[in-house]
Formats: sequence, C-alpha cells, structure tokens
Amino acid sequence: VHASASPFEALAERMNWLGYRVERDPFGKMLLKAGISVNTIRDWCKDPQVTFGPIPMTKSLFDTLEDTDSDWCAGLCSMMAGGSGGEAPKKPESLDAEIARLKKQLGSYAELEK
Repeated sequence: VHASASPFEALAERMNWLGYRVERDPFGKMLLKAGISVNTIRDWCKDPQVTFGPIPMTKSLFDTLEDTDSDWCAGLCSMMAGGSGGEAPKKPESLDAEIARLKKQLGSYAELEK
C-alpha cells in the first residue's frame, strides 16, 4: 500500500506508474473541469517550482499541495494556474473594471461547486 502526500501527487504517480491519462482519472477530471489544461497538469507532474498568490511566493508544487484534500488541492491548483505567476499586480483602470474582472474570475470557479 502506498499513500501519496496529496491528490495531485497521487494523480502524477498514477500517470507515471500506471500510464493513466488525465482525462480518465477522477482527480484529473476535476482539474480539467476547473480549467487547467492537460499540458499544464503534465508539466506539473515533474514537481516544478511554482509562483502564485496575491503576494507572490515560489515553492515546489508537490510541497505546496501536500496534506490537502481533493477540494482544497483543486482550489490551489486552480489558483496557481490562474496566471498570478509572480507578476506585480496591475493597477485597475477603474474600480468598476476591477470589480467586473473579479466577478468574472469568481464565475470561473462556479463549476467547482457542482
């Protein structure tokens, strides 16, 4: 018996050791539904350093996701794939534009509620 450190690491191990495809794995399907591309998931299986968050931080992907359940893990993956990639936040042109952008981003997570 082997226990993986996170749902993502378990997916990476199933893909590596058992030849699973992202599209056929339950957790892989959850990540795809969250809008994370197959190529990104495959790249992440190599445990890269990832930069994410409102205050950008860089850390090993596997370490970042360690000891999370599938919902929390998928949420973190979605945040990391969301493009905050360490760039300094841009000042919004207007508050209304920023609110609209954030509402759109929030809407992209609605599928995870189902």
